[in-house]
Parts: sequence; C-alpha cells; structure tokens
Amino acid sequence: MARVRSMLARVGRLERSDAPAQCPFERQYGTLENMAREWRGMMSAGMLDPRDGEALIAIVYRWRNDRVWDLWR
Repeated sequence: MARVRSMLARVGRLERSDAPAQCPFERQYGTLENMAREWRGMMSAGMLDPRDGEALIAIVYRWRNDRVWDLWR
C-alpha cells in the first residue's frame, strides 16, 4: 500500500509540473478579458494609444495561447 501512495504522490507532482504556468496578466486582472476591458477603457480615456493597445492585447493573448510563461519557470 505504501508503494501505491508513493506512486500517486509522484504522479501528482508530475501533473503539477506539466500544468501551464499562470499568466502574470491573469494573476493581476483575474482574466485576460478583464485586462482587455480595462486597457480598452484606458484607450477611450486617451491614456493608451488605440493602435498600440489593441496590438498589446493581441500579443498577451498569443503569449498565453503559446504558453510562453512556461519558459520562465
């Protein structure tokens, strides 16, 4: 029985290590949709250039989809 528990513990660690790293933008804003909403509000207020802002939003979504954050672990 101890071997089974040991093996299950090892599998659990492996599964956690394979889980994608959390995107720092999701950590700060909760979701990327919240981030995009806030950034678009900044664009409307003139605090962020709309062309740059939309490009940045697209870049962050791409980074998350490509699991770039896993490289920084």
